[in-house]
Amino acid sequence: MKYLSSFFGALLVLLPGGLTVAAAVPAATIEGQIFDRDAVPLAGVTLRVLTQRSTALDRLTGQPSDAREVARGVTDDQGFFRIVVDDPPAHTRLWVLCDAKAGWDRVRYALPEPRDVARRLRRDGHAVLALAVEDAPGWPDVAHEIKRSGGVRSPRGSVLRRYGLPPEMVTQIDGREQWRYPEVTFVFDRERLVETHPAEVARADSRTAQP
Repeated sequence: MKYLSSFFGALLVLLPGGLTVAAAVPAATIEGQIFDRDAVPLAGVTLRVLTQRSTALDRLTGQPSDAREVARGVTDDQGFFRIVVDDPPAHTRLWVLCDAKAGWDRVRYALPEPRDVARRLRRDGHAVLALAVEDAPGWPDVAHEIKRSGGVRSPRGSVLRRYGLPPEMVTQIDGREQWRYPEVTFVFDRERLVETHPAEVARADSRTAQP
């Protein structure tokens, strides 16, 4: 009995009656670790695996086809991850990227560049990634303000650590200070956090209070 590796990634068996599909190639795996410049592992980060076909038209226009998610995983307490990609699509690029919305500390870290693992997965069925992330561009300024505010456990420091520097700061007539973010507004009376509002409510109140 003879065996042939098919163009589509299945095992073909040469029988007297012809070719028969015997078994599919095992699923591919992607594993590795995410850590920062101080070798601190990043836990709870969601990674997505996207497939993206690159056609001649895409290359001419510079507009790639829409990407499609084929797998995802989450890092453990030590920053390690393992993602299984069932039946990896042939002849497309396979990107591994960190999800900016799920579990990513955008105030502290810049998103790493997506990694194309298509060649390694098709050649070996396995890819290992070490993702070293850099500080976000504005992190030094945020860290400085957190320290001035009394640390991350202080009211102002905890807000800064979660949201970063406020895009807009407004001092009210009563001396209280509003920190306005796109999604929420915090009101401080000196060092105390006294109010928290959805952003649109705070803006409406501010307009109403104007003479």
